[in-house]
Amino acid sequence: IKENLPKELSAPVKANEAVGSRDVYLDDQLLASVPVYTKSSSKRITFCYCLDHLIYFCIFPSMKVFKKERKVSISALVPMVIRK
Repeated sequence: IKENLPKELSAPVKANEAVGSRDVYLDDQLLASVPVYTKSSSKRITFCYCLDHLIYFCIFPSMKVFKKERKVSISALVPMVIRK
């Protein structure tokens, strides 16, 4: 069995995305090739992503309004607050 997998992946990665394969050989003859898929997705971590999580988890951890589904990133609101 030979694994054809990258050493690392670049984010973002979607769930069930083919990232490589496992090949089964017998006497140097390929019998089967099975694709390898990602189990879950992963977002790209950017400055805004980190700022959003810093504000959400450290500054406003007890505010119930932020614990519901947020449609706007908190870090997107920061420039509006600074201007006022």
